[in-house]
Amino acid sequence: NRAIAVSPGRNGTPGATDLATIDHKDVGSKFTIFVLFYGGEEYHQLHRRCIESIIATTPEDRVDIRVGSNQLNAKSVAMLDAYVASRQITKHYRHTENAMKYPVMREMFFDPTCPITTKWVIWFDDDSICDKNPEWLQLLSQQIIAHHKNGNHMFGARLVWTLSQKQKDIIKSRGWYT
Repeated sequence: NRAIAVSPGRNGTPGATDLATIDHKDVGSKFTIFVLFYGGEEYHQLHRRCIESIIATTPEDRVDIRVGSNQLNAKSVAMLDAYVASRQITKHYRHTENAMKYPVMREMFFDPTCPITTKWVIWFDDDSICDKNPEWLQLLSQQIIAHHKNGNHMFGARLVWTLSQKQKDIIKSRGWYT
């Protein structure tokens, strides 16, 4: 185990730390982060906490943040527009109606005008808050470095899960595979 050196994040907060783990060849130096927001003004504070926690704990030049939204309130739309204008969010996929989670996810993943160029993507729903450990991205990078060569390609905060051969075969048999 090696220590992680802490340096200030984008907003002067701890986080955005040891870039060596993110720069490792198995990680690829950058992540694409997708977030999906939904709902009325009663969810605005949740939306704000979600996106601000991601921005505060990630090095700006090591993440490409893209946000989708379904039937989003005006306050959250204005917040996202400001982040797009400041280039902290690459793109906002705005749907005034509820276009549903998985169709919007597919739109975001397969956008020919903004293709994914990173080795890894991270998905967040709007109730995900990165406030438990400001070094979460470096810890995720360490897990990728340590485990992906063993066939692990899906990582979570507490779980490294390897698909069984049967699960892999089922996924490969689907029309949407590749």
